[in-house]
Order: sequence, then C-alpha cells, then structure tokens
Amino acid sequence: MNGGTITGNIETLFVQQNLSFGDGGLATFVIEGELQGNATVPKLLDVTIGSLGTSAFLNADTIIEGGRLQIGPQLGACATGAPATKKMVQIDTIENGAALIFDGNLSANVSVGAITGGQFIVEGGVEDVQIVIGNMSSQSNPGGVTFGSSASGPCPFFGELVINGTLPAGTSVEFNGPFDATASIGMVGQSIKGTMALKAGGAGTIVAGGVGLSGTLTLAEGASSSFSGSVTLVGLSIGGILETTAGADLEGTVTFPFSIGGTVDVDGDLGKNGRILIGGDSLGSVVVGGNQRGSIDVGSNIGSAGSIAIGGNLTGDIHMGGDMLGSIDVKSLARGGRITADGLGDGPITVKEGTFNSTFIHLNDGLGAGGSIVIDDMGGAFDAGGSVQIGPDIDKYAPMPPVVFDGCILIKDDLSGHIDVNGCHAADTADLNVCVLGAMKGTISINQDTCPDPVGLDNSCINPCP
Repeated sequence: MNGGTITGNIETLFVQQNLSFGDGGLATFVIEGELQGNATVPKLLDVTIGSLGTSAFLNADTIIEGGRLQIGPQLGACATGAPATKKMVQIDTIENGAALIFDGNLSANVSVGAITGGQFIVEGGVEDVQIVIGNMSSQSNPGGVTFGSSASGPCPFFGELVINGTLPAGTSVEFNGPFDATASIGMVGQSIKGTMALKAGGAGTIVAGGVGLSGTLTLAEGASSSFSGSVTLVGLSIGGILETTAGADLEGTVTFPFSIGGTVDVDGDLGKNGRILIGGDSLGSVVVGGNQRGSIDVGSNIGSAGSIAIGGNLTGDIHMGGDMLGSIDVKSLARGGRITADGLGDGPITVKEGTFNSTFIHLNDGLGAGGSIVIDDMGGAFDAGGSVQIGPDIDKYAPMPPVVFDGCILIKDDLSGHIDVNGCHAADTADLNVCVLGAMKGTISINQDTCPDPVGLDNSCINPCP
C-alpha cells in the first residue's frame, strides 16, 4: 500500500509488499480510526494509526531506515497502571534513524526483535504491560528507548521491560517519569554498557548482569528524587557507574552478589532504609555525597585501591567481613554511627570532624602497618567522644587472643571517649602509637593480661599519624 488514508475503524489489514512500486513497495498510509483486529505489514516507511483496539495485533517486519510508525491517541491523562489487554505490537527490526512512536500512554504489549540505531519512544506513561526488546545497537544514529517524554509532564512507568541482549555503548534507555513500585527491568545475564536512567527515581525492581566499562545506571536525578526499590547487579566493572545525581537519595537496596571494581556514587543521602551490599571485595569506590543513615556492607575486603567516602554525617553502618586495605573517609561519626571490620585495618580511616558518644570504630584483627585512624582531621575543635576498639572482644574464660597494632591513632582535639586495644602482640611490637593533641578526658586501655610480651603506650606525639 503506497499512500492513502483509511477513515474510520478497520478490523483486518494485510499489506503485501509490491516491489513494482518505485519505493520498493514500502508501506505509507494513515488509519484515522482504530485498528480493532489483526494487521500485517512487511516493511514500513511512514505509517500512522489513530489508536489500537483492545484485541488489536499489529505485526511488522521492519521499520526501514528513516521510517516511522506512529500510534495514537494523543496523550490525555497519564497512565494509572491499568492491566494489559490483548492488544499487541510486534516489530522485527527498527532500523537506523527509524522510530516507533506512541503518542500517548502505552497500553499494548510490545515485542521488538532488534533496534539498530533506531528509536522506540512512548510520549506518555506505560500501563501494566510487557515490553520485550531483543538486541540494541548504534549505527550512524544512537539506538534508544524513551518513556514518558511528553513536554506536558513526565508520566509514570508501571510495566515490565525485558532486554534480552547487552545494552551496548552509545545506546540508552530513559524513564522520564516515576518508576512505579510494581515496575521492573529484567536484563538477566546482560550488561549495561550504554546508559540507563530513571530520571524521576521511583521504586520497582531492576535485575541485570552488571554495569560494564563505560556503562552508567542512574537511579534518580535531582534533590526531590529518590530510589526506594531493589537493584541486583552481578557485576560492576572498572569504569562502570551506578549513581544518583544532582542530590538524589538512595532509599532502597543495591546488591552486588560478587566483587565490584567500578563506582557507586550516591549524590544525596543514603537513607535509613538504604542498603549497599557487596558480596565479595570492593575494589572500586563507594561515595555518598550527603548523610549516611543506612548501611554499606562489604562481604570480604576493601582492596588497596578501594575506598568509601561519606560527605556528610555517618549515623548508619559501614561493615567489612574481611580486611580494610583501602580507605574510609567520613565527615563525622554521629550518634549511632559504626565502622567495623572483621579482619585487619591496613588503610586510613579519616574522620574530618568528631565522633559522638555511642559511635564505634572496631578493627577486629588489629591495625596494620598501613593502617591509621585520624579523628578531627580538619582541626576544628571536634572531640573524639565515641569508642575505638582494636582487637577482638575479650572472653575471660579463654586465652587472650592475638592482635596487631603496627599503625597509629591520632586525635587532633580532646579525647572524651574510649580507646581499647585488646590482645597479645608479637614480640617485636613497638609501643602503641596513640597521639591525643587535646585534653585527655577519656581513657586509653591496653588489655593484655597474661600476654608473654606486653607492650607500652607511646603518647609522645613525636611521630603522629601522617
């Protein structure tokens, strides 16, 4: 069919490609009314359909390069999460520079075999439907998927997006409206190497094979936005980024079952219910720009190149199941805040301001030669009011455990809290380097009863922590 307009509704349409046309038999037509039944079109160049009926099924082989399939109606009110009907749109390929456009809300299930430099655009919201995309790639134009892009205001996404291939570099998936708690993204075994952004934040569930080199997953943008859903990523490669931006908070759970090498960057707060869970080693960086009330849990070690940085107050937990070989940097350790490692602390822990009472820093296996704890690093008259424990808890019925203290502790103002060093030291251990530059209002205890090689305390501050 070449050109022409079909007025009113249509029940069934079958277009047979006629190569005798000068344009190669490419379909160009307009249906002003509703497609109520089945329509089969081999190749689309420029097709407009007024709307889809509840039982409509549109099947097209290809939207050819530079072509367009546009489906109405125009956007009225945003999507509300209505359940899917029988309507279905099935496209094998959206070619370079081509576009599949829904002018309003998407209330049909959609299957696209491949997007090769084309665009899939929903101007309105997405109802409770399933969208399945096979593969995506960039050509001379970037391949992309956009939801809720209406200039009249971004609409929510209630559906299920399944991407069965990698999201390669140069491609993008954008959600401009809120991502509802019932919504989901499934990329099982597939990596994000392009960009995926939930610009208005939201909730819902995201499962993917990981974020690869040059890939970015943005969970929320803007100080009024947050993400409170669940994200599970098998990996986060060096150069990969999971983030919130422009002051957006993380109130949900991000889980990495294994080790990570990339960057987790929460530009706002890690809220009370916020969780960052790393099953293996953390070899990259974890950054919270605001306050941390939730928890960061590293199942094994923070590697030597790994780091955790908290720009605001830490009232939540940072925990390592193994050693701390990298660095931890926080503004202040506020009431209830905890930094704990089940292994050795062999990197710097820096608290720029003070530590409140009821706070706790604990390095179970001790403080290695590369380890240090510095409190009030800014020198701003902030007390060390919490507890610091080097070594394990003492069981009075068991032999005194071993401990390492080859590093240093520096308090740049008053010590009004407690420092406890528990355990027996190696025979060649020097006196413990603990320097308090302010007033001694608290206690320093070296608990080493029955130890064969007791050590002393060097509080001369001749060689304080760097």
